[in-house]
Amino acid sequence: MLGLALALASMVSCGAPSVRADIEAFANASVELQALSSFDYQASADETHALRNQNMYRRVQSLLQQQGLVESANPDFRVTVQTKTESTTIEYPAHYEMGPHFRRSFSGTAYVRGGDGNLHPTMVHSSGGFHSRPYRVPGRSVPAFQHHLALDFRAPDGEILWQGTIDSVHRSRDLTDLMDLLLPELLGEFPAPTQKGLERRVQRAD
Repeated sequence: MLGLALALASMVSCGAPSVRADIEAFANASVELQALSSFDYQASADETHALRNQNMYRRVQSLLQQQGLVESANPDFRVTVQTKTESTTIEYPAHYEMGPHFRRSFSGTAYVRGGDGNLHPTMVHSSGGFHSRPYRVPGRSVPAFQHHLALDFRAPDGEILWQGTIDSVHRSRDLTDLMDLLLPELLGEFPAPTQKGLERRVQRAD
């Protein structure tokens, strides 16, 4: 999984509002996951975010149903959702940016030779095009939130079948809005993950 520092650096370098997420998925190679057709929700033993996790499950439920799976009281696998949000900061390092563009011009007195052969003073104005100068933007630290979501798909006997995680850092505390953007990316890796860490940058309006 790509580290938190890389996620933070990405957000700093991107001019437009964005969410940078590290997304990973792993499958049990000994199980034919394509044969699974039904699922159910299994509450996590940690009740810290029980209601939020149930709400998140509804989004997972909808995405699995879009893949043709059905919810059942006797499922092929059970879905466990765990979420966590912690305070962190986004560090914006000092950097340089180009300032406004100005037209460089010159005005002054010049001497031109007249028809009488003598030099006569005259006012002239010339334009040298546009120019700008870089200016230094000082570094700053901005409050933000580190979000984590984990999905476990387990057989009724408890055997782990598939796991997926999302880790993101954003200035918004609203995990629900962020996961609405990121869950489709994660569940797009079910049932057969690509066996590599996935990076997704999703544009969103703040």
